[in-house]
Amino acid sequence: MLGLNRPFFFALMLLGMALAGSGCEKTPEAQEPDKPGEEKPDKPDKPDTPDKPDTPDGDYFQLVTLSDNTHDADTFWLSGYEAGTHTLVVKTNLSDDKWSATSDAAWCTVKKEDNLLKISYEQYGVKNDAFQPRSCTVTVDAGTVFSTVLTIAQQCGRRQLSVYGNPSNPFYISPSGAPSEFVISTNQWDWKIENQSDWLTAEHVDRMTLRVTAAPKQTADGTKRKGTILLYSSIWKSFDSYVEGEAYRMTFYDADTDFSGEDYGYGDNQTWDE
Repeated sequence: MLGLNRPFFFALMLLGMALAGSGCEKTPEAQEPDKPGEEKPDKPDKPDTPDKPDTPDGDYFQLVTLSDNTHDADTFWLSGYEAGTHTLVVKTNLSDDKWSATSDAAWCTVKKEDNLLKISYEQYGVKNDAFQPRSCTVTVDAGTVFSTVLTIAQQCGRRQLSVYGNPSNPFYISPSGAPSEFVISTNQWDWKIENQSDWLTAEHVDRMTLRVTAAPKQTADGTKRKGTILLYSSIWKSFDSYVEGEAYRMTFYDADTDFSGEDYGYGDNQTWDE
């Protein structure tokens, strides 16, 4: 071994093997293990903020309620005669000149204040006036990004509902079952029906129309039928009940040409069937 002693020779061999191995293998890097139940999305989504939603790259506009700014604002409000203000939160990245809010009535005004939209309406008459309801619309327009129409209605402060243009109460309807429509003009914007008659069907068609249908009367049935329908102002509803003294009462009778007035108990009237 050319003069090399055996222990020194083995030490050189071990050093060479270690140096050769270091050129082809790498020690793996330490990685933090995933926590149980933890997911790592490619692009995590940041929570919404009032002025920065999930899509901050595009134009956006949203109207939300002041008390809960996670819900879109209502588009209709019903109030009594008192003055008031509705305040909405505006979420948008549009500049102030890129969107508008306008009212179609002088008694209803709109005002922008930073990220708030305030809609104010004046008092309508006095508490005991019997006037017809009024309404106004507010148009919010942000071009192709957003557009909506908000409506505010005010109605009479009286609890009792009054009906105009129907002097013929009581009403006479066909016993054949054919529907009869009554266009009613009231001092209340929103009203509800209480039908106290099993032979009548009453439908709230729209704000100005009540449709009443009679169940067909049996042939040769000479009995007199009387029905009652009560109309209430919905704004005065409380505890899921109505006070009958605050209702407008509509009375209905058969307009039956097969029987005379005497048959109905109204006495002998030759013009009853005309």
